[in-house]
Amino acid sequence: MRLIVAPMAQMIGVLWYGWTGEAKPATAEMLACPDTARVCQLGDSGASLRFATPPVHGKPFEIEVSGTGETPMARFEMPGMDMGVPPYRLIPAGDRSWTARVMLPVCASGARDWDMRVDVGSKAYVLRFTAR
Repeated sequence: MRLIVAPMAQMIGVLWYGWTGEAKPATAEMLACPDTARVCQLGDSGASLRFATPPVHGKPFEIEVSGTGETPMARFEMPGMDMGVPPYRLIPAGDRSWTARVMLPVCASGARDWDMRVDVGSKAYVLRFTAR
C-alpha cells in the first residue's frame, strides 16, 4: 500500500505546483485600500496595484501591477466560499508593468466580497474588495 501512496502523493504535489505555478508564501500582508479606483501600494516593495477597469461580476475587468521586474500572480477567493477561480499569471505590459484580464463568477448567494491575493516574488499581499 505504501508503494502506491508515495508516488500518488508526489504526483499530486507536481500537479498542484503546475496548477498554482509555485508555492504560496506562508503569510500575506493585508492592504488597506478602500478605493479600488486608486493606486494601491504593495507594502514597502515599491510595486503598486490598480484596477484598470472596475471589478464587476460576470464581466471581464483588468488589473495592473507596476514597479516590479518579477512576474506577479493573482488569486481570487470569496471569504468562506470556494468559487473555483483559477490563479492568474499577469503578463508583461511594458517597463516593469504587468496586466491580467480577470472574470469573476457570480455567486448564487449574491455575495460580492472578494479577497485578491497578489504574490510578487517571495512577498504576498491581500486586498479585500467588493465587485459590482
